[in-house]
Amino acid sequence: MSSSSVKEKFQVSPYFVFFLINANQVGVSILNFQTNLVRSINNDGWIAILISGMSVNVMIFLMYLMFKKAPSDEFGEITQYVFGKWIGQLFNILYILYFASLSLTVLIHYMDVIHVWLFKEFPGLLFASVLLLLVYYIHTGGFRTIAGWAFFSVVLTYWMTFICFYAMKYSHIRFMFPMFDHTFSQMLVGVKDASLSMFGFGTLLVYYPFIKQAQTSQKFAHMGVLFTTCLNLLTFLVSIAYYSSAQLKLTKWPTLTLTSIVKLPFIQRFEFIEVSLWLLLIIPNITIPLWAASRMAKKMLHTSQRVTFIGLSILILIMFSFFASATSFETFNQWVEFSGFILIYGLIICMVIGLMLKKRRGKKRA
Repeated sequence: MSSSSVKEKFQVSPYFVFFLINANQVGVSILNFQTNLVRSINNDGWIAILISGMSVNVMIFLMYLMFKKAPSDEFGEITQYVFGKWIGQLFNILYILYFASLSLTVLIHYMDVIHVWLFKEFPGLLFASVLLLLVYYIHTGGFRTIAGWAFFSVVLTYWMTFICFYAMKYSHIRFMFPMFDHTFSQMLVGVKDASLSMFGFGTLLVYYPFIKQAQTSQKFAHMGVLFTTCLNLLTFLVSIAYYSSAQLKLTKWPTLTLTSIVKLPFIQRFEFIEVSLWLLLIIPNITIPLWAASRMAKKMLHTSQRVTFIGLSILILIMFSFFASATSFETFNQWVEFSGFILIYGLIICMVIGLMLKKRRGKKRA
């Protein structure tokens, strides 16, 4: 691979990859992923979490292998190198739409949480506009500012894991059984559901050039995924020990409902504080994918990233106003999830194979 296409003054140290990966994986999904898992495979969801964590680590390994073998560290250029100019540009457009859709789905899900737990009548479009203004302000500081915010969000929000330990005294070990009572095909459905909460790692494809000595950051990327896997595993095990299986299937936001049992002498409704502090995790979930989409659009259209960022933000606001109160959002959400499997899993594997074949042909010609 050639030298980095980004100047060193715009790059971040390799260890920031840990925070970028983790901050982009832990978001709204951790508030309700247990419900989907229990509906699929009941108490065996913890197995699916471990398998999905291993699969994400495999994909990160393949991503670094792809960049190692590619002639460029710009993902948009690699797609054109492997698939040709026009097909590669088509895939780049799909990635732009996918990353922008990730930001949109996080925004809508968090707005739903606010309407249910805090302010039922709060105007969603106003909130989305103000939040996107904050995201734009972070974006104007460059990728180093975005990485700093990822670090800030991880450090300041992981204290809330104490809630899991607080709930253990109200848990019942018998709720965790039976286990190991599902078929292989049922387990695959569970792995798919567990993987959906970890899809944020795909933005690594775009910010890879912004990492100093990028190949040395691979261990930090794997550590970030491991940390997310452990957090999801802890949250799921505590949830199935606290709720019965029937309760968990009917609870929309089990993590927040779990928070409501916390009683402190000076705080009556602790879940209100958690919902508010969760905004610190939501901001990187919106900022990083939107930055990735605008970066790819900038390279594709040969224009300023500020222009593409504003354009995509306006598009997200338009889509938000349509989906915020529409039942069709669930269909859109399923489409985004399916696109993630195709673009992050399927296409990356195809690109690694394509690069290997091109390299082998080059050796034969030489």
